Amino acid sequence: MLSLPVLDDEAYYWTWSRHLQWGYLDHPPAVALLVASATGPLGDAPWAMRAPSFLLAAATAWVVYRLTRELYGAEAAARSQRLFHSIPLFVAGGFLVSPDAPFTFLWALSAWAAWRALHGQQRAWWLLGVCVGLGLQSKYSMAFLLPALAALVAGDRTARGRPEPYGAAALAFLVFLPNLLWNAQNGWSAFRFVWERGAWVQAAPAANLLLSLGGVLLYLSPVLGVLVLVAPWRNTGPADRFLRALALPTLLAALAAAVLGKFKPHYIAPVALLGVPALAAWEGPRAARWTSVASAVGALQSAAVTVLAVATLWDPAILADQRGWDRVAAEVVRRAPAGAVVVTTTYQNAGQLSYALRERYPVAVLPGPHTFDQWSPLRAYVGRPALIVYDAASPPGQPYDRWCDRPAPLAELVYPSSERPLRTFVFVRCPALSPPPR
Repeated sequence: MLSLPVLDDEAYYWTWSRHLQWGYLDHPPAVALLVASATGPLGDAPWAMRAPSFLLAAATAWVVYRLTRELYGAEAAARSQRLFHSIPLFVAGGFLVSPDAPFTFLWALSAWAAWRALHGQQRAWWLLGVCVGLGLQSKYSMAFLLPALAALVAGDRTARGRPEPYGAAALAFLVFLPNLLWNAQNGWSAFRFVWERGAWVQAAPAANLLLSLGGVLLYLSPVLGVLVLVAPWRNTGPADRFLRALALPTLLAALAAAVLGKFKPHYIAPVALLGVPALAAWEGPRAARWTSVASAVGALQSAAVTVLAVATLWDPAILADQRGWDRVAAEVVRRAPAGAVVVTTTYQNAGQLSYALRERYPVAVLPGPHTFDQWSPLRAYVGRPALIVYDAASPPGQPYDRWCDRPAPLAELVYPSSERPLRTFVFVRCPALSPPPR
């Protein structure tokens, strides 16, 4: 996986790490802080950017082991590792830069801390508070854990009568407070963006649900996906009830998002993570056969993804839509006039350009919902020369002269060559940027 070219979102998060803030339009700041902590001492190579995800995946596996051991015993804990490392979503997540890496780890650690706290280990409440706060600084969907924790405390006479749960809630709030303050100072932009974001697919609700289910089974592996999602609902013991309580709010939110067409398969990761201990606890010959088959299929699927990633070293057609930006950066350096800003059409193009150029030039994006407006708004460069650069597959929605004075198209760049054209990049010289249209 470390051989993969830098993907669009990874380049986007790298750019965030060069402009550290307490919040961004898309997510809280954890992923940016992790990238900055790794690339600062290690450099900007893809493997350095991905190192925190790899370490967090290993830490998540350890927490799943500890949680399963306390819920179901040592034998189930050993089986949980085979299951965890067979789920393609968790395998791939360990090698890609994503907010899901810290979020998944902190979700698992919160579940472990909650179980320990509810069973008399009072210091675990403070760990739980820190983990929930940091989880909210990773992804806002950590909030779906809050009603489950509140219900568990309310249903436990001993816990609700002690001060620690309330102290843990206050601690989580304090850890998350910087992001709340950032949102308040920025018109609650991140929360509004998450809430108002349009549907990913435009089908009927039933079709949306089926498409989402297909994506989930692909990400989790077909047999294994069904088993981990069903496992916590099979028995009625204390451990199963605990896992069900934690999973239910996220599961309901995922179902609602799926019906509305706003669901992505990795949203189900917390539910799948909680299903691993429950599935590992299944005993008997029939359960052993099914889990063995499911693990084998998942491992083969994960291996196929790994082989495909390694193959990117030799075949530029694999992930062609993520390649060529180093060549584009060289052309920008050659063609850009002095004092120019690089303007592009999408945040994906902007992230790749920023990474390939190592921010040697400022990069701005045409108006739209993206984080670049936080530190590089197009309006800040009115009157400056610009080089407009974009993938021909994502052209601007308006003529150049709407925001450029006397645009002059330049020769296009074909990647990797005109004999084997996989991508085409467009260059337009702009003597002076005009005020962006409103």
